[in-house]
Amino acid sequence: MCPHPFDLDFISSWDLFIILGIIAAVALYIALSIILKIDSFVMLKNLVLVLIASAAGFASGVGFQALYDFMKYGAEVNAIKWEPAGGIGITFLGGLFGGVAVFILLSILTKETKRDSFLKTLSIILASVTLAHALGRIGCFMAGCCYGIESELFGMTFISGASAGKKVLPTQLYESIALFVLLAAQIFIILRTQKSGVSILTYLFGYAVFRFILEFFRGDYRGGADIFLSPTQVLCIIMTLVGAILLIMPRPRRALI
Repeated sequence: MCPHPFDLDFISSWDLFIILGIIAAVALYIALSIILKIDSFVMLKNLVLVLIASAAGFASGVGFQALYDFMKYGAEVNAIKWEPAGGIGITFLGGLFGGVAVFILLSILTKETKRDSFLKTLSIILASVTLAHALGRIGCFMAGCCYGIESELFGMTFISGASAGKKVLPTQLYESIALFVLLAAQIFIILRTQKSGVSILTYLFGYAVFRFILEFFRGDYRGGADIFLSPTQVLCIIMTLVGAILLIMPRPRRALI
């Protein structure tokens, strides 16, 4: 809706909200860590691990999108790409999977895996990711990417992006609102119940289910082969299965709940 804020050509709305999201996420991480009385050294150490994992997550998100493109177009992979920032194709869940995997690996290598401390830290990280993601989707709305299917009744007309001039569903705002609701649930569980494992499961099930449904209303290029489900929906199913396995297996269940 407004690709360049304040008529500034050197920064896009998408870039601005991504930056705001990162700042807000770090602030929330620090605030929750202080409230939950996490040791300051551990807090800073894990923050460094998170930043490293975030860089790995970005690379993972780009890699997943490149894989989707290859599945769809093969050697003609550059024929079409989803480019939220006008240059690099990236997918959130691909980045999330890679980032979390790297964070867990780094935690093991640095011996920061005591159950209660690790679960508490991971729940705070996921809440921070939810906040950054919610703000990032507002950036997508401003930039005109990640739009929904055409709809004369409920659609909005964008002035930029691939949907420019069309009335499409503002799925960016739908997702942002859902993420803020999910964030409120995560923070409530973390602060009021002190059950970090439940907060983690809430994120796994909550985001996976909503995003799976939302994908049916997305109208932009989603990547992947010509199958009924989008690659993101496949990842949502994997997220749900991971959560279900953690609930079904006695040992993980006792650790989380």
